[in-house]
Amino acid sequence: SERAALVERLSAGDPVLLARVQALLTGHEGSQGFLDPPRRASDDLPLSVVGPFRVVRVIGAGGTGTVYEAEQELPQRRVALKVLRSGAATRGAMRRFEAEAQVLGALRHPSIAQVYQAGVHDAAGVSIPYFAMELVPGARTICDFAASHALGVEARLRLFLNACDAV
Repeated sequence: SERAALVERLSAGDPVLLARVQALLTGHEGSQGFLDPPRRASDDLPLSVVGPFRVVRVIGAGGTGTVYEAEQELPQRRVALKVLRSGAATRGAMRRFEAEAQVLGALRHPSIAQVYQAGVHDAAGVSIPYFAMELVPGARTICDFAASHALGVEARLRLFLNACDAV
């Protein structure tokens, strides 16, 4: 009740704003952890093999997936293997994941990692979509790179524009 009164007061008599905020709050109440921190790979199915790839280590994890460093046997090479988290494998998430693999697979630029393969791996009766792409050793996000080099706004924007040019 306190929140409702606060939202009404802060909307300053703007009925459109009030309705939008109330809709967002209602959506949040019915969500299933959208704003919760993402589960780590250790919370998901333990993976040592995905399709023809042997998992080496976790590179990173987010809300819907985990990226592993993995080894491909033929041709023999290290790859970045993005795997959709089994708990996030809704029909919509699977469509978005497939679209991501399609888009990345179609892009050609020296600053974009190449997609090698996509597929679905069966692990203990659970279908897990994945795609394998070029592994970029020591890769970091633009923000991490900029922070570690203490880059100013102008230099950060140049990095961002380079990424935009690639896409």
